[in-house]
Amino acid sequence: MSGPLSTLKPVSRTPANAEIPRYSVWLEQVRGIGKDWPSALTGALLKINEEVKLHDQAFSPMAKRNVAMSIVERINDFKAAWKRAYAIAPLPKPLADLEAAARTQAEMIVSGHKYDYVSCIGYGVTTGKFDAHRFKATWTGTKYEYNGLVEYAGASTDAADSLARCAALRQAIDDAHTQYQAAHGADKNDAKTLKIFMAPEFFFRGLNGAYDISRVSDIFTNLRTHTSDAKFKDWLFVFGTVIGASFDDRLFCKSCGKTGAKSFVRTGPKTFECTGCPPGSVAEGRLGARIDNVALIQKGGESDFKNSYVIEKEYVSHIDFRRYASPQMLKDGKKKTGYDGVAILKDWDDDRRIELMGRAVKVLPVPGSRDVGGGTSSKFSDERMGGSIFTIDGIKFGLEICLDHLNAKIPAGTGIQIQLVPSAGAYLNKLTCITNGIGFNVDGLSAKCDLQVNSSGTPTKLTATSGAGPGGGTIEIFAPQAIPYS
Repeated sequence: MSGPLSTLKPVSRTPANAEIPRYSVWLEQVRGIGKDWPSALTGALLKINEEVKLHDQAFSPMAKRNVAMSIVERINDFKAAWKRAYAIAPLPKPLADLEAAARTQAEMIVSGHKYDYVSCIGYGVTTGKFDAHRFKATWTGTKYEYNGLVEYAGASTDAADSLARCAALRQAIDDAHTQYQAAHGADKNDAKTLKIFMAPEFFFRGLNGAYDISRVSDIFTNLRTHTSDAKFKDWLFVFGTVIGASFDDRLFCKSCGKTGAKSFVRTGPKTFECTGCPPGSVAEGRLGARIDNVALIQKGGESDFKNSYVIEKEYVSHIDFRRYASPQMLKDGKKKTGYDGVAILKDWDDDRRIELMGRAVKVLPVPGSRDVGGGTSSKFSDERMGGSIFTIDGIKFGLEICLDHLNAKIPAGTGIQIQLVPSAGAYLNKLTCITNGIGFNVDGLSAKCDLQVNSSGTPTKLTATSGAGPGGGTIEIFAPQAIPYS
């Protein structure tokens, strides 16, 4: 096999502001350079090409950063094959330039890593509560089992409730900082340790089961202002989750079930008819409430949006909201069990009505969700493209909210190093982070925190030191662990 030394230009240093090229430009840059390569190299190049194409399709800065990190990973695979084939020959210039540009966008330091260790810190506090006077009855085949319906709690207005919860979370963050500094602030590796603070799912919900969706940004701004302090520059925050709702009001046909103004013929300024259905069949109604259960993520010491990220929960659980119990359901429950305050409810997939903001509505998951009623699938199934994977400081994270984790939303093989699971009724079920990766769960139903290292075989569970936190909660600090870099 002929060597490539005579046909390759010397590798040049890529300018710091160089960008990952558009896919069409990249194909021109690599056209013909691999015609004499062994199959292992051409196969590795094809995988790089696929990532460059995906980067071209990415529409958000975080998605582009995620794919940039994957490009570096694919180039590392290429370099290993290149070394086996050509030993000391320099890497082809287009690939060397691409690697430099991808490292810059992914914020990966060539000489090392910004952080070598991570300390996970959980705010163990109860965010899930069940009614002691209203129950659902489930027949097991031999007897009825009784479970309390979800109970909402909070201040009388969304504004007062969200401000009170922001104040509590800010206090928990300050307590965590103080307790971490006392325990590990003098460690020799503290400057190279990323501190991750996480609160549980449903930390922000309120008395009505959800806030108006507009309040999410107010909460994020409030908390980001607090964590922009320079003392938090080596911290990453997951501010629990915020529940926002927006109602889906539209025209529908009472006869055939069609929905949306485009389905009907306008007969007046505010009147419509449905072709083939009786006159007067079209009315305006509320089809349901779209639920946005979002985790708010922010790098500390920063006030801008560069390292801010929001992840939506895909699946809605039957214990996420208070199930709607109609008078007839309560009457049936009384008849079958002999108890007042007991409802016989249908299966969750068959009846997704909940009590929200003082009314009964059908719950609608986010668009593109694989959950019941999710509608049209997302354009991308890749979680890097605006989904549950994000990259900050050259570290690839995955975050799954409660049921999303139990449904394995992030599959194995994505290369995530740290797997975060804020929940209210879930647990670390299956780690899909890389070998020796970190799995971290903070649960609002049990008010407990769990940290596991994805070692070979059975994951290794670690123990935290516990201190007092606001609202009767605790601050759980896990000792720093090495961050695995592939």
